[in-house]
Amino acid sequence: MADEQQAAGQPPEAAAPQQQSVPEAAPEEGAGKPARETLWLKLQRFLREAQRVLKVTKKPTKEEFITIVKVSGLGLALIGLLGFALTMLQQLVISNG
Repeated sequence: MADEQQAAGQPPEAAAPQQQSVPEAAPEEGAGKPARETLWLKLQRFLREAQRVLKVTKKPTKEEFITIVKVSGLGLALIGLLGFALTMLQQLVISNG
């Protein structure tokens, strides 16, 4: 938010504080009703946050994509080698034990 203000030429202190909406408590009519509304509020908050993230994200460039693929492949290979080494060590211990 401060970045947007600076880009607009406003100092960070000049902006109005952002107010967060506080959901009002629902009247208790049944034992299950408040739990459903709480779940509904959580779902609404999650959807708002997911929408915000999708607005901020951008498509990676070809170079960024290739770097991501390389790093992911390297991580996958390292985990596979670690699993292979542990399995081989286990087989050596069992066959000699």
